[in-house]
Amino acid sequence: MGKAKAGLGLWLLAALALALAPGVDAQDGVSVSGDYMAYAVPDYGSVALTQSILESTIDGAADQGSDRPAAARAQKPDWTVVYDPRVSRRVHDEYVSNLRRLVGPERAGAIDAHLREQPAATQFDAFAAPYGLERASLADVAAGYLALMWATANRTPAPTRAQVQGLRGQILASDGRGSGVPAGAAQRQQLAESLIYRVSQVAVQREIARRRGDTALADAIADNARQMVRKDQGVDLRQMQLTQRGL
Repeated sequence: MGKAKAGLGLWLLAALALALAPGVDAQDGVSVSGDYMAYAVPDYGSVALTQSILESTIDGAADQGSDRPAAARAQKPDWTVVYDPRVSRRVHDEYVSNLRRLVGPERAGAIDAHLREQPAATQFDAFAAPYGLERASLADVAAGYLALMWATANRTPAPTRAQVQGLRGQILASDGRGSGVPAGAAQRQQLAESLIYRVSQVAVQREIARRRGDTALADAIADNARQMVRKDQGVDLRQMQLTQRGL
């Protein structure tokens, strides 16, 4: 009984799981704006990378980067991510530390405990599996994040596997526009984990709104996703289309 009662009071737990736990009321589980959660996630270059990807889609194709030196265009970024538990722990600790400053130690502690039982990586894997995405590829992680943000901002159902795979192929073809993909393995992992935490947050917000049938909350989540990308990457996702060829 005590455990169940405690679960009902941990209002932020629902914002970090991909589905609501049975019996947990999400009424107080999600901030309408979600800003405090977005800014709690360490960046590690994730904004710069996704901005570079989005800019490449607006330009039309990576081939239009012919104004860059040939040597720069020839560089192929390493999208591989190998997960070191020590790096994952540092990302987790920084995220919880940021949350502690934003929402207080009690709520941050609840999230900390939840993530120890259900890591963000596990949540991302559940989200990514239907799309054929793998955490071992930064391109896959970025594709999952951008596809989810596009679908959320545009108030559409979950993107299809074909759409997400099209975006993944577009990202790989762009070669990261020669920038934004760290050369170091630890830096690539940190960047990937930053996107993974963001995917987990947005995915659960969508799920909560869907389960509750709360159109006002769904609209607020959509507006927040749009505003976040406009602020951070300078792109309006509602002016873009996600197809089998990408954005």
